[in-house]
Amino acid sequence: MSQQLPIKDLQEKLLDMMKEIDRICQKENIQYFVTGGTFLGAVRHKGFIPWDDDIDIGMDRKNYEKFLSKLKDNLPSNFKLDYYTNNDSEVPWVKILNLDYKIVQKLDYKVIQTDNTIDNITIEQYLFIDIFPFDNIPDNKILRNIFRIQIYFKTIKLRLAKSRWLSKSTNQIFAKKFKNLITKIINMKIFDNFLNYRKVLGQYDKLIKKYQNKETKMISDITVDYKLKKIFRECIDRDKAYQIVNYDFEDTQFKGMKDYDTYLTKIYGDYMKLPPENERIAKHFIKVIKCK
Repeated sequence: MSQQLPIKDLQEKLLDMMKEIDRICQKENIQYFVTGGTFLGAVRHKGFIPWDDDIDIGMDRKNYEKFLSKLKDNLPSNFKLDYYTNNDSEVPWVKILNLDYKIVQKLDYKVIQTDNTIDNITIEQYLFIDIFPFDNIPDNKILRNIFRIQIYFKTIKLRLAKSRWLSKSTNQIFAKKFKNLITKIINMKIFDNFLNYRKVLGQYDKLIKKYQNKETKMISDITVDYKLKKIFRECIDRDKAYQIVNYDFEDTQFKGMKDYDTYLTKIYGDYMKLPPENERIAKHFIKVIKCK
């Protein structure tokens, strides 16, 4: 029988997954750093934020590609790589799946930024940890702004292609939510090639690697935010990304940037201040179920 897990048990399973990823990275000499809420949890709570329900990891592009190349020989049998190049992954970054557990996730989705949110959609998938590439971005402000605009328009295309893909989902309730005017238009046959989701994901991945052979001072995760002003929200100094130290995290230690203050202040402001109690809730998963 399937069994729903409380958040502490979920965090325990994520911690086990993270320990395995850390083991692989240490074995293969791959440098990573925890990011986002995981990094905040390490600094403020010495572990998970009590209500957090995921783990985020960052790597520069060189380590990211090396990590991908080493997974085949290192992943346990109950883990799986989820990436757009080898299956139906719906995101342009790496996910490591745990095939022993499934999660039910609420998806609030905007086709484009001006649309009303398409909400009350749930999807079921395996428990996962996200691993984000941090790519080179131009030092020159003019080139950086041009790059920002290029990414922005490519993300619009990516959203349209994803909406088209979702609207054709085999989940009929899921697909029904997308039967609005925009998706009726983009589902026209003339867009079969232009908005092919696999192809657009590949185009996006190629774009964010545009400066990988250039020497730049800054790197950034540019796989997530679609708003123009937030595209380089996680921009960090390359040198700081290589100054990595251990942080206590629950019963173990994980890697993070030595200069935690600059990063966390940029993302969260006064990061040591707890949010209001009504905001201390899990934001990603509705429930987690142990597979049979």
